[in-house]
Amino acid sequence: MLPNFLIVGAEKAGTTTLAEMLGSHPEVFMSDPKEPRFFSEHNWDKGLEWYESLFEAAAGHRAIGEASPAYTWAPETPEIPVRIKDTLGDIRYLYIVRSPVDRIVSHYRHALFHRWIPDGTAFEAAVSQIPGLRDCSRYAYQLERFEPFTSRDQWHVVVMEELVAEHRSVFAGVCEFLGIDSSIEVDLAQANVADLKTRPPVLASRLRGLGSVLPRPIADLGRRLVGGLGKKVEKPDLDPAIRAALLEELRPDLARLGEFVGKDLAAIWNLRS
Repeated sequence: MLPNFLIVGAEKAGTTTLAEMLGSHPEVFMSDPKEPRFFSEHNWDKGLEWYESLFEAAAGHRAIGEASPAYTWAPETPEIPVRIKDTLGDIRYLYIVRSPVDRIVSHYRHALFHRWIPDGTAFEAAVSQIPGLRDCSRYAYQLERFEPFTSRDQWHVVVMEELVAEHRSVFAGVCEFLGIDSSIEVDLAQANVADLKTRPPVLASRLRGLGSVLPRPIADLGRRLVGGLGKKVEKPDLDPAIRAALLEELRPDLARLGEFVGKDLAAIWNLRS
């Protein structure tokens, strides 16, 4: 058995929240782990049999899915959209977005937490040195990579801020898109990242592979315990000029995304210049 829908991003925009909410719906089966990342280079070599094994318990569910943000932002693997098309056919795609600069800030804190960038790296330096922090907020660009292989009606875009503010109606729309009972109410499972902490250097590097070698509850417990040993990753006090410059750079992409979803996203995110 294979998925009939994917949550494909965006990175640090609420994919975990959406996946957990869907996983609480009785007609939905979500993979464990949440992010198999099969179609990217992370696990492609494991083969289709391995991927199918993640959905062995999905029988009887109307909607079967997984959530791997790496599918939309993986410039080193341009073949991801065609891999998905060839393997899964004309499935449905969920894509969740958030105010683009806020997403970059969240991604920056996440990178510090995982020590992908050294402790003490300033926000401005990180964004300058690591284009992916900024480019993961180019939502339209990421969707356009899939354009040759999918049709518009295969996509449903969720705005994270709308999900948080009106989760019942927004989630009902997701359910209608997936063809499942939209009258079932699911609580908002909003992940809390306010207490991100850096990890001690040696343990940080060894924790990255825990999910693949240990049962998930044990791996999660280990991450929480060791994470508590580090110092808190504070939200940066962002210079308004830097925020404005990033937003100006992203405006063309934002406009294309607005056309795709049929919403004035600049108004929703209060980004009027």
